[in-house]
Amino acid sequence: MTRPLSDRERKLVAVGLLLAALALVNALVVQPLIGGFTARAEERRLLVATFERNARLIASIGRLRRDAERQRATAARVALPAASIDMAREKLKDMLAAAVERSGGELASSDEAQSPAGWAAARIDAETTLPQMLILLQQMQNGSPPVVVQSLAVDASSALTPGPATPLNIRVEAIVPVLTPGT
Repeated sequence: MTRPLSDRERKLVAVGLLLAALALVNALVVQPLIGGFTARAEERRLLVATFERNARLIASIGRLRRDAERQRATAARVALPAASIDMAREKLKDMLAAAVERSGGELASSDEAQSPAGWAAARIDAETTLPQMLILLQQMQNGSPPVVVQSLAVDASSALTPGPATPLNIRVEAIVPVLTPGT
């Protein structure tokens, strides 16, 4: 048989049941409620940050539009305007040939070269003296648009013979960014 609980034991059991009930209420009601408040506070913080970022972006639209217009106006100084990459490649070959002529060199050949997307590339072979080659490179660098020299190969084997200076055989591969309609 079981003996009846004393007053003290009943009080301890009651306190234990009360603590268990409080823990259950805490786990099932209070913690989810507090967690919801915390999650919503975090969402509000993110929404406020997004709102502020969007407000700054909207406020800067005028400046961004002016910057884009200024960049469009100056694009022709740094890129070669052409209807297509193929036409730009032909323009680049013509530009390089004209630069060789202006420098006093003799153009041997011009051909296409590999280029990344949005760029035109060409290769020229020419006969120049050292001062003419330097003038040629300077014209390419300071032209409008400036041309990027990807490679320069110089064959100076004939310069090793004694006597008057002989021309150098050079090969230049150059690329230039292309400004096509819609870019």
